[in-house]
Amino acid sequence: AAIKAEADGELSEAMPAMQKAEEAVNCLTKAAIQELKNLGKPPAACVDVTKAVLIMLRLEKKNHDWKNAQKMMNDPQKFLDEIGRFDAKNIQDWVLDALQPIIDLPYFNEEDMKGKSTAAAYLCNWVVNIVTFNKIYKKVAPLMAKVDEATAVKDAAEAKLAIVMEALDVVKKRVAALNEKLATAKAELAQAEQDAQDSQSKLALAERLVNGLADEYKRWTI
Repeated sequence: AAIKAEADGELSEAMPAMQKAEEAVNCLTKAAIQELKNLGKPPAACVDVTKAVLIMLRLEKKNHDWKNAQKMMNDPQKFLDEIGRFDAKNIQDWVLDALQPIIDLPYFNEEDMKGKSTAAAYLCNWVVNIVTFNKIYKKVAPLMAKVDEATAVKDAAEAKLAIVMEALDVVKKRVAALNEKLATAKAELAQAEQDAQDSQSKLALAERLVNGLADEYKRWTI
């Protein structure tokens, strides 16, 4: 329970970052991407944004120039779909290391980027929040694994207990049935003993009566 509470607490910190990243993606439009792509001489800040996206989305290690960024955004809808499908839980360490100096730039934030390009601003926001989410998630993942393991053990134990309890219930029912039969047999035995006793009493009474009549008969016949 303590591990789960810790994991839930960490995840609660990660989810706002994920939500902000999703909101940034939802704000991106094909028109905005098209506008960014068509820039002949983009501001250096915009190039930093697309560099970050090239690293994160395409795992690009060397070619971060504007032409390669334009190629990445060549089909705006395909580009947006690719961003939407990005797996924020699995980002390689070298990618995070390469992104950190870019994220640390003083102007690498949504507000500063808005004056240069709307698409660059939202992409910047997406990168920052995806990285934030990933870092927290990687801290939580081992805790979640422990929670899953503990839950699996608990579920297995509960399943075994359910089998044992079911078997115990069957035994209890059998014992109850046997006790009922025993009680019936005891009652029948008690009734038989009572009947035998009553019969014995009647027999003794009959014998006394016969003996009495025999004595009386002798007196009358003497």
